[in-house]
This record gives sequence, structure tokens and C-alpha cells, in this order.
Amino acid sequence: MAAIYLLARTLFRRVALLNAVSLAAVVILLFRPSEITQASFQLSFLAAGIIAGIAEPLLERTVEPYSRALEHLNDLTRDGSHPPKAAEFRIDLRSASNWLGSRVPSKLAQYCDQIVVIPCRISLRLWELAVLSIALQIGMLSLMARDFHRVSFIAPVANIPAVLLT
Repeated sequence: MAAIYLLARTLFRRVALLNAVSLAAVVILLFRPSEITQASFQLSFLAAGIIAGIAEPLLERTVEPYSRALEHLNDLTRDGSHPPKAAEFRIDLRSASNWLGSRVPSKLAQYCDQIVVIPCRISLRLWELAVLSIALQIGMLSLMARDFHRVSFIAPVANIPAVLLT
């Protein structure tokens, strides 16, 4: 799967992650068909499939427009290239930055954009982690119960600090 992804990136192609996951599973099963009964194969490809098929499209529709809107915030000409809600988000952030800049000492005023944008970036990344963790836990619930005889309700919350620590 990594080879498919890296090859596509070197050829300047956009990688359809779900296709790469599917192709990797087919290649593994061609050489070792018995892998389909192994819990490690099932859990690994189920997790990759959930990320590629559910979490990635969901994040592309919800978080990505706002993450892209944080880039080059002061460039007014870029507002039109964003969806309306993301453009409005950019305008609101610029307004907050200008408001903050008028109330802090002049030495800090030049950093107002970063003071406003950095918490937004952190919040969006935490939202991505939460969506990814919840999607994985819900999607893998049946296999985890079958193979490990447990269902963890705290896992979506516990995964976020664990991922941040690693």
C-alpha cells in the first residue's frame, strides 16, 4: 500500500486511498489466501478501509475547507477561492485579529494573526483526531468484540491523548 501511495505521489497523481487499500488487500490475498481468516489482516484492512472510506470523506467535507481557509489569512484575493462558509470564517478571523491587534501592545500586534490562527489549527486537528477515533471504534466494534471479547466505550476518548503522545 505504501509503494502504491509513494509511486502515485512521485508521478504527481492524487491517490485514491480506498483503491490503494483494496489493491494491497488483493495482492496479499493472492500470495497468501489464508490471511483472510487472520484477525490481524481483518483488523488492519478494516481500519484502513474505515479511514479511507468513511473518515477521510467526512473530514474532507467538514474540516478541510476550514483548514485550507487558515492559509494566507491576510491575502484578500484568496477569499473567493474558498466555499462561502470558509470565506466567512476567514473574514471573521481577520476581524478578530484586527480587534486583538488594536488592544495589545504594538510589539505583540504583529503576531495577532498567529495568536488567532494557531488555536483554530489546534482545534481543527483535535476534531480530526476525534472523528477518526470515533469512526474507527464504531467500525471495528464487531471484530473487537468477536476477537477480544471486549467493547471499550472509553477508547475514542483515550485514543486522542495516546495519538498525541506517540
